[in-house]
Amino acid sequence: MVQTVLISEPHSAEHLVCHCGYAPGVLAGADLGGSQGEAEIALRRRVGSRLRSRLHSRHLARQFGQQLLHRLQIAQPINAIARSDEEAFTAAHQVGYPVVIRPSYVLGGRAMEIIRDDEQLARYVRDAVQVSGDSPVLLDQYLSRATEVDVDALCDGEAVFVAGVMEHIEEAGVHSGDSACSMPPFSLKPETIAELKRQTEAMAHALQVRGLMNVQF
Repeated sequence: MVQTVLISEPHSAEHLVCHCGYAPGVLAGADLGGSQGEAEIALRRRVGSRLRSRLHSRHLARQFGQQLLHRLQIAQPINAIARSDEEAFTAAHQVGYPVVIRPSYVLGGRAMEIIRDDEQLARYVRDAVQVSGDSPVLLDQYLSRATEVDVDALCDGEAVFVAGVMEHIEEAGVHSGDSACSMPPFSLKPETIAELKRQTEAMAHALQVRGLMNVQF
């Protein structure tokens, strides 16, 4: 399944912007054998190795997504990756407050916050996460008063079928798993819905999707 995360200003197709994300799978368990202590040590080593590999893959996926959107001429918010506290402040200033910040390894929106100034960022890197080369944070430009939209599609490698367009009732920034949605959309203009579908189809073809695809605008 391909997951591409996007945020849109819903009232005009000209203001659609896209943020491409990556949803990692769950680490597989294994029967390690040996004593309980030996099994725990072995599991930690394997999980640590897989996690480092997965983090590296996630960084590559984020870079790939940025390049893909640029090639397809789909706009996206300014974004950056920080691997230290100092880089986090530099990146926040480059992106511009407010920013959405989260660890690169989280699922389900955990530890994601909207940061509006240096004081809030200092508290975040001091209390919420430990920023390092193995645990970087992702920073994205926060779009105020934006609306989030989910699009589900199917693709067989050639034809793309958009199965549903769901508009989130809460303002963008509420994790999609915790939000309420309306289908069909209740405030989007027809030309905006048409543009959402066009972008979904363009990404499906570019990614050569065969199966399900979820896009969040």
